[in-house]
Amino acid sequence: MSDTRHKVPLRRRLSTVNSSTGQQQEGKLNLAIVSLTEAIQLDPGLAAAHLHRGDAHKQQRRYESAIADYNVTIRLSPNLAVGYYNRGTAKIKAGFRESGNSDIAKARQLDPNVGN
Repeated sequence: MSDTRHKVPLRRRLSTVNSSTGQQQEGKLNLAIVSLTEAIQLDPGLAAAHLHRGDAHKQQRRYESAIADYNVTIRLSPNLAVGYYNRGTAKIKAGFRESGNSDIAKARQLDPNVGN
């Protein structure tokens, strides 16, 4: 299996993530998820792609999928407060209030302004 990260320039991988943000803002969530999945296939270590795909899943109320993407985001970038915050809000919406509140508390330890 070849490593596609070296074949696809970082600029292109990040461009895919950035274009998906616009798609999300326009309500084109399925298209954003497809774009982000392609970015993840090109570079599975791109935390931003997992984070934004989690956001799109959360907007679709697909909380388990969102939580799974946020889990990867946190594994890749354990000091990224927004990963914990977004996972916490997804957990609360999925009915896991205690665990969600714990994630939000962790996020605020990392960045007191997260979620404001």
